[in-house]
Amino acid sequence: MAPSSDSTLFTKQHSRRRSVSPSTARNAAQAHRLGGPDPNEPDGAGRRKLECMAAVHRREGKDEAKVTDRTKEARSARELHHVQPDERLDQAEGIANMLSQAITTRHLLYANLGTAEYMEFVLKNPFNAPQTVTVLSDDPELSAITNTEEWAYFKALCRTTTPLEENMFHLEEGAPGPRLYLRPKERVHIPLKYQSFLCDHTMALQVTFMAEDGKPMAICQVDVEPTPHVVDQTFRLYHPELCFLKKAIRLPPWNDPTGAGGASGRVLESAGESQSKHKNVLCDGQKDDQCIYTCPPAIETEPEALIGWLSDAWLAAPSQIWQMYVHFLERVDVSCVSGQRSGQSLVLRGKQAARKVKCFSSHPQEVEVRASTRATQHSRPAGSKVSESERV
Repeated sequence: MAPSSDSTLFTKQHSRRRSVSPSTARNAAQAHRLGGPDPNEPDGAGRRKLECMAAVHRREGKDEAKVTDRTKEARSARELHHVQPDERLDQAEGIANMLSQAITTRHLLYANLGTAEYMEFVLKNPFNAPQTVTVLSDDPELSAITNTEEWAYFKALCRTTTPLEENMFHLEEGAPGPRLYLRPKERVHIPLKYQSFLCDHTMALQVTFMAEDGKPMAICQVDVEPTPHVVDQTFRLYHPELCFLKKAIRLPPWNDPTGAGGASGRVLESAGESQSKHKNVLCDGQKDDQCIYTCPPAIETEPEALIGWLSDAWLAAPSQIWQMYVHFLERVDVSCVSGQRSGQSLVLRGKQAARKVKCFSSHPQEVEVRASTRATQHSRPAGSKVSESERV
């Protein structure tokens, strides 16, 4: 009976252990992990080493951050050091431009070819001390009139009522420009003249009035707008190629169109009485006749020249404007015997369009030229040379 009772008790205890709930088991395992020692965890010495390594890493990270911050600050300082001078220069240039615009007076001028345009600029000394002002022009075509007689001539021509001052300008050798003396707060009228024989495009010219300290006192800006010119006569000259051309033209007397007096009614002998726009054309001569010289161009072109004839006292406006075309044609040298007929073949350089061709002789009274399938010459002097030109 006893053994059976023991087995029955063991069975009851075993069944009682199996009846524990799952939540109780989980709580027990968690309590065991929290309370019991973990063999994977380091001991006290290992924990201290880990803490020291972590502290070292944190310190190195702070040092690297400080170095990075210092590098960024140095780079920013260098950039600021480079940017500040540029900003200062830009600011100085901006202030200088604003001051220059404040003292600049602009005028629009419609200019004619070869005609002198007269204007007066009012200059005032803004200082309480006397100043010696220098007149500087960036282009020789726009200049100040320093001759009193010339100033009076243009004032009478333009009918201006402003006062005329004699010997207002002082000209010195080596000076950059004419100078004048101004008293404190004094106002004067500066005569200016613009004359160009190359007035074919719009341009902006400046006249600067410099004070004694080298700073500009006033600036006169002239915007030149060209206008079409009138051509009185047109000439076409035919000449053999590679030869220097000299042409004499007899000029009839004409009256002065300005009516200002002081002109002889003919082309003056002074320099600049005839002005040409072409650099290969020169004009020279006496009162009644003028010689025109030109040289052939390096390429096969037809040079065009504009020549203005000035007849007034101060060469203010051209009385006539001539347009001249010089055609340099092919030259052929032919040798023949006097009293005999000889034939000469000539190769012509044709073009796309049909043209008429005619031969010209340098001595028409001695040599006859007849154009046929083959050109024929009749010559009188023995061994004479003939210059023929083709006109295409």
